[in-house]
Amino acid sequence: MKFMSALIIFSFFLFSCSEKPEIIIEDPVPSDGQHVDISVVLGQFIPDGYEILDSMPEDINGDGTADMLLILKHKDEGNIDDEMLFNAPRPFILLTGNSDRTFSFAARNDNVILCQKCGGAVGDPYVSAFVEDGKIIVDHFGGASWRWSKTAIFEYNSSESRWVLAEYIRESYHPSDPVQVQTVHKTKKDFGLVYFEDFNIYDE
Repeated sequence: MKFMSALIIFSFFLFSCSEKPEIIIEDPVPSDGQHVDISVVLGQFIPDGYEILDSMPEDINGDGTADMLLILKHKDEGNIDDEMLFNAPRPFILLTGNSDRTFSFAARNDNVILCQKCGGAVGDPYVSAFVEDGKIIVDHFGGASWRWSKTAIFEYNSSESRWVLAEYIRESYHPSDPVQVQTVHKTKKDFGLVYFEDFNIYDE
């Protein structure tokens, strides 16, 4: 139930605010004073037709350098007149940082972030992606008569220089009785070795 209080607060937030806050990315200024345009730096990793949904500078491989979590969305996602765009995938790209404040591509998965319409009556299910204790944590929240949350946790495997699924947590409850939470908590003992690129939240 460690996510319960956050889920309840977020459920009220969703009904009070239908728009996500604007994403602001500050341009880094190296010690030599040379300005780096972050939009150009990240732009090379964004496919045509896509734009940034969310981004977060984090150290994802434990080397002390700022890396980047980059989550994209199709510019026309949610278009009810186009079946493909209606459920358009949201690529999740991991970028590792370089000493010159540029980034290198590390991994991509189009099935970690749920689609815009996958949250049911609650709306867009994507909540956040961040790093805590060296692990990448991705949170979703959605539902209708029953509310649910999905949390995928990835960790860095230094021996392979790849990220693997460490935990997967699914919680559900009825709004009339939010204290009674049904929880499914899986670890590597349950699902074995699952690389970041191979994880599919739609199968969970």
